[in-house]
Amino acid sequence: MIEPHGASPLAGAPPGRPVPIPCAAPSIGSLVASTEAVALPLTPAQTEVWVAQRLRPADPTFNTGGCLEIPGPVRLPEFVRALRTAVWETECLRARLVEDGGRPAQIVEDARSIDDAVGEWLRIHDLRAEADPDGLAFGWMNADLAAPREIGADPLFGFAIFLLPQDRILWYQNVHHLRFDGHSGALFLRRVATLYSAALAETTPPATPFGPLAVLIEQTEAYRDSAAAQRDREFWRGRLDAAAESAAVADLPAELGGRVEREPNPGTDAESGAIRWRLRLTPGDVARLSAAARAAKVGWSVLLLSALAGFLTPATGPQEVTLGLVVKGRSGGRALSVPGMTSDVLPLRISVPPWRTLACLAHRVAVETREVVLHQRITQRGLRALRDPAAQAPLFSTTVNINRVDRELRFAGRAARIHQLAAGRVAGLNVDVHDGPGGGIDLDLVVDQSRCALPVLTAFGERLAHYLRAFVDCGPDRPIAEIGRTRPAEVFALGVEPVASVPERTLSQLFDDQVSRTPAEVAIDCEGRCWTYAELAARVSRLARLLVARGVGPERVVAIALPRTPAAIVAMLAVAAAGGAFLPIDPELPAARIRAMLADARPTVLITDEAGRLARREDVERSWTLLDQDSAAVRSVLSAAGGDSAAPGLRNRAAPHNAAYLIYTSGSTGRPKGVIVEHRGLAAFATTLRDRCAMTARDRVLRFAAPGFDAVVWELLQALTTGATLVIADAQRLQPGPALTRLLAEQRISHLLLPPSAVAVLTPDALAGVRCLVVGGEACPPELVRQWAVGRTMINAYGPTEATVCATMSEPLLPAGPPTVGRAVAGTRVLVLDAALRPVPIGTVGEIYLAGPGLARGYLNEPALTAQRFPPAPAAIGGGRMYRTGDLGFSDVDGRLQLVGRADAQVKIRGIRVELGEIEAVLVEHPTVAAAAVVLRTDQPDDPRLHAFVRSVEAASPSVVELREHCARSLPRQLVPSGFEVLAELPRTPAGKVDRRALTLRVLPAESGSARFIAPQGAVQERVARMWREVLGRPVIGAHDNFFDLGGHSLSMARLHTMLVESFGTAIGLADLYSYPTVAGIAALACGEPQPGASQRGTGEARDRAARRRATLLARNKIGTDKGAPRDG
Repeated sequence: MIEPHGASPLAGAPPGRPVPIPCAAPSIGSLVASTEAVALPLTPAQTEVWVAQRLRPADPTFNTGGCLEIPGPVRLPEFVRALRTAVWETECLRARLVEDGGRPAQIVEDARSIDDAVGEWLRIHDLRAEADPDGLAFGWMNADLAAPREIGADPLFGFAIFLLPQDRILWYQNVHHLRFDGHSGALFLRRVATLYSAALAETTPPATPFGPLAVLIEQTEAYRDSAAAQRDREFWRGRLDAAAESAAVADLPAELGGRVEREPNPGTDAESGAIRWRLRLTPGDVARLSAAARAAKVGWSVLLLSALAGFLTPATGPQEVTLGLVVKGRSGGRALSVPGMTSDVLPLRISVPPWRTLACLAHRVAVETREVVLHQRITQRGLRALRDPAAQAPLFSTTVNINRVDRELRFAGRAARIHQLAAGRVAGLNVDVHDGPGGGIDLDLVVDQSRCALPVLTAFGERLAHYLRAFVDCGPDRPIAEIGRTRPAEVFALGVEPVASVPERTLSQLFDDQVSRTPAEVAIDCEGRCWTYAELAARVSRLARLLVARGVGPERVVAIALPRTPAAIVAMLAVAAAGGAFLPIDPELPAARIRAMLADARPTVLITDEAGRLARREDVERSWTLLDQDSAAVRSVLSAAGGDSAAPGLRNRAAPHNAAYLIYTSGSTGRPKGVIVEHRGLAAFATTLRDRCAMTARDRVLRFAAPGFDAVVWELLQALTTGATLVIADAQRLQPGPALTRLLAEQRISHLLLPPSAVAVLTPDALAGVRCLVVGGEACPPELVRQWAVGRTMINAYGPTEATVCATMSEPLLPAGPPTVGRAVAGTRVLVLDAALRPVPIGTVGEIYLAGPGLARGYLNEPALTAQRFPPAPAAIGGGRMYRTGDLGFSDVDGRLQLVGRADAQVKIRGIRVELGEIEAVLVEHPTVAAAAVVLRTDQPDDPRLHAFVRSVEAASPSVVELREHCARSLPRQLVPSGFEVLAELPRTPAGKVDRRALTLRVLPAESGSARFIAPQGAVQERVARMWREVLGRPVIGAHDNFFDLGGHSLSMARLHTMLVESFGTAIGLADLYSYPTVAGIAALACGEPQPGASQRGTGEARDRAARRRATLLARNKIGTDKGAPRDG
């Protein structure tokens, strides 16, 4: 007997009573003659593993392991002899890993040396007296597989034999991937079974089938520079170019963690442990699978791959999927007979159009698989060399390993049961296919536990099982699209109709109802001067009568070009009382954009505080009436506080089906599109705000949103239909940073709606008094939730303008929870559908559609676009109208909506919806631009920026300043790209499309915002330039560079303002920074001596906006001192 000794690769002592190893010498007749030890290079696959393991020596994920359960009686001495003989025959287990000249190498040791150390790699333990022998054994095996192995310090393989009741044994194997791949493991298990069976039959075993390891090395070395390698490279170069067209096919199902962001980086991708769920196909299931495969004229493994492709194909977007297929990485009989490590994972791209039948899909998969296998000897490193060096996204996130040893692995006639325990690294989702009991097949789904919890993986696996059964039973001629991925018990509608329906009310009726309830409460507070609900209603009523006299009524548009003032609120409510639809316009918009909106909407009346300027500078049409808020008529309306709040003839002039307001959003055609929203959804939304935000008459809501955005409607409804106070402040005080911090504290704001990017630049103390913070308009980062969800109610809201401001709201977010956008608001249904408008399963990404009374009517003067974006809903999901949002998302297991991206070229930046096509259309209008592409760059994750790439016409080279000024004349400041680059040609994909992914990865040149670079002069300018470099993230800043030309925006300007005040201690106004947006100008301000020419690098439009700001400020001050202003409270 041999006692265990020395260092062991096995982790700790196995449970139970140790049993000495029988002195069963290997079968000499089957041994390979020992040869002189020489250093052999590692195979390419071994080298990849060696590098990764050396970089992360504590990473156990290259341990592969399994267990054979062999029914008794088992004759232990003969079994041990068979095992020792097989180890002796297997050169890759006897190879000692060394470094030769700094390169890893392996030296095959004499067979006797490895057998002499049998006590280091084999343990035998008796568990027959234990209460739970199987549980003890498997618990220890899993712990052993989780223990790291040290290269060079142990054999990198180990076995354990557990003696169990009924004379059964469990034979455990743990072999490092440096030694074995799956094919080699199967060879080894079969050899042990053959040797043991021969011993019990008392026959001479066949000679070893294993060739020397040198054969494998010679083949891989000869392949490296061969014609076959060149053919493989050409084949894969074409496949990789085609794969670049469909980057999304690498995504995992959303419930399993979604996108794998980059290629696994050896040594840097930490593993947190894997979880496994097993789908067991019984022998009867396997028979059905085989019959279906025969009907489709393919093998069972091809049919299984086809089913996986159908199940994993995205519900929207490209109807294809790329699977990682584990291949042997070798060819030819001699190489296939040598145990060793050559396997790799190669991309198998499968197109799954919905019309394709099962037989057609299976045939396509067979062809694609055959092509991959024919070119399987290239390695992952070889594929990376063929890709764009900047590419980080993986080619696949789901790896399929079909590794069946034998339908029945028999030891002296007794069928062994195989337990797969670990198959190596898990980067995304691993699907390990191996032998099951009694001739069945097991499918193990394995993911890293950081991606999802076991119940989520279980639900995913149960859906796969349902789909696989339907796939096998559907018949070869059935289209794939007819095989549903949802189980009958699943709920696919996220939004539900409210239990108690909300009666439809118009905006005017909602306001009047509140006036009746709380006439003496403060409705508006503007810098401490207040109007009660009754006083506000009186002004609304009088202006409404004036509007009616000017022709305003149902379906008539009234444009309101006013800044954030009480007059703007009066105007909106007055338009509603008159029965019309209001169109809010931000006076700060470029002249061309205002002109386009007015020409499209053709309002009956235009209310503005700058009527003369609009009429003169914008050359607007005079077919509508201009009402200047400074005119005698309007000032009379605003000044008198008394009078009846409901003038005769003004009640119910509009019905719920009439238009309530018109909002212009970014349009892909190059001009904004007007969204017509009716009254019918307002009451349900107001009810949601009251209930979800726990509104009371004591609450104070900040008027933060810029004019022209539908968040204005949110703030109006949240305050003025609940009895709360709407707080209005000067625009300068709303800049995120110290100004907003002071405002929140001074005005005792309790409820606040902000985009996450604005919250991100505040400090927690700024919101100490805010009871309810709602974030919306853009994705909310998890770190923001962790920082702000403590001490208040924090809600994440989602919804496009086309759905009456908001479609879903989360429950109060938890600091450690995901920032979902929650469930549908009252009266709204949220559906996640595939390309065929069928509901997708929970956890599956689909396109988000909205339905219910809150849907907008459509787009003004755009019937074709309205029909496209507001399709009829299929009868199976309730019929009616839907709105196609273009957003992608999924429902989690709790029925909450999670967003994952866009299905088109639309993006959101700092809460503003941007159609990239609109910016591109404006750019190509420039006479020197032949083509343009705009992308959203996230070089700095917390500061996304638009960047434009243009191809100029021949013999022309537009400057950055020209392009920026051209865009500024037609686009809002937020839509003007932060950077511009002129290229000789825009990069194209093999299909001829603009390669936007290449543009997002392109290294940007250092850019100066001025036509001629002048370095900062003097200590003050250099001090300011240092702040610019920190805020803008640019290494070079010139004295006359324009802040906005270099990618600055309102939030970064607010941050700069804070730094300037802290550094210089001077009272620099934020508005002054907009007027003098250069280093030289700001330095002069800091010294108290603004220079006349300091702002000359700003565009003419920027200077015009600055002048308008100053005029608006004066106008506000004039109103503030008038007797008609809100009175002191």
